[in-house]
Parts: sequence; structure tokens; C-alpha cells
Amino acid sequence: MASRYFGLAIVVLLFTTACGKDNPTTPSSNGSSGSGSSGGSSGGAATPNSLSARIDGTLWNAAQINASVSSGVLTIASSDNTTGIGLVLPAATGAYTTSGAAVFTAQLSISGNAWFAGTAVGSGNVTVTSISTNSAAGTFSLTFIPVSSATVGNKTVTEGSFNVKW
Repeated sequence: MASRYFGLAIVVLLFTTACGKDNPTTPSSNGSSGSGSSGGSSGGAATPNSLSARIDGTLWNAAQINASVSSGVLTIASSDNTTGIGLVLPAATGAYTTSGAAVFTAQLSISGNAWFAGTAVGSGNVTVTSISTNSAAGTFSLTFIPVSSATVGNKTVTEGSFNVKW
């Protein structure tokens, strides 16, 4: 079972680092929620085309974001020069936990090291608060475990939010 998760983690990592667009989606550089914002409520009210989180307490914002839906699966890949977060989960609103029955995976990569969380691995949850034919929004909070023995220690990701379009 661990090899299945490792394989899925590698796919997400490759998608995160290799699937750039000619015109990448970038979040607002000032972090404000001025005109065009979807409101100020918490829980998935991220700036359109954004993904952000606190990684071990430090705020991180993705510079590139790619999202897609295929065969009922929502895939989100986000990165900057050194860090990436990938999420693969059901393309439906709902809360998905590491102890739940619905299958989801998440990967965190930092400077070539990789951590993994998902169904029965790590701990936490991902909530899809809205989804349409071309966008999705939600929140996440996960504890990631190392993918290999070369990567040391768990990573805690809190206050995660995404608002993506494809």
C-alpha cells in the first residue's frame, strides 16, 4: 500500500513541477481582497486563482497554479521556485479526512524533499467548499509524513485555502 501512495505522490510532484502553462495563473501580489474579491468570509474565500497556506507556521503563497477536473477527480498543482503543494481529490463539495472513506492525496515538496498526506496517511482534512464546471474553492489543514528516509520529520500545513480555475 505504501508503494501505491509513493507512486501517486511522485505523479503529483511531477505534475507540480512539470505542468506549467505558457501563461501561468498567479495570485495577487499584494494579498488584498479589493475589487473582484468573493468576499471576506473565512474558509475558501481565497483570491481567485490562488493557493496559500502556513507551512510549519510560515505563510506561503503559490506563484504558479494549475487545476483540472477529469473523470470526477480534481487535481491542483501549485508551486514557487522551491516549494510545491499538490492535491488530488474528488471533484465534489465535501470534507475529506485522512481517516475517511473517500480517497484523496496531497503532497508537499520543498527543495527536492517530499512529504505525503492522504487517506490513511498523515492526518488532517481537505474541504471543497464550492465547485463548478470551471472552478473550485476550499480549505485544507494537513500533517504530512516524509516520503523517503532521506526526508526527515513531519510537516504541518495549516490555514490552507485554494480558489482555482481551469
